[in-house]
Amino acid sequence: YRIGAISKSGLIVAASSAAPASRPDPLTAMRAAVTRRDQSGATLNAGEGVSAMQALRMYTTAAAYAVCQEADRGSIAPGRRADLAVLSANPIAAPPERLGEIDVTMTIVGGRIAWRM
Repeated sequence: YRIGAISKSGLIVAASSAAPASRPDPLTAMRAAVTRRDQSGATLNAGEGVSAMQALRMYTTAAAYAVCQEADRGSIAPGRRADLAVLSANPIAAPPERLGEIDVTMTIVGGRIAWRM
């Protein structure tokens, strides 16, 4: 997808997985959005990459906006649902090619730990 051009046009780009049809792996998809490389390493539309922050927003605030739930989801703030994933590294600071290697170490749903590594 031409997410770089779409984002630059001012439209909000949201992301999600196609699970169960495909593997629900947002960090690998974020890597592809930033680096524009597929799993084989081939570069696709190199000029369409976005920053790691933009890719993260596609899965958080933009995804909540896309389903009209931005009032209580998509970011961490008082009064919002406490649904979040704790990661092993900061995806904004990580080298883009390593985004797919970041592990989820904990998930919290409704403010309660649902899973822990």
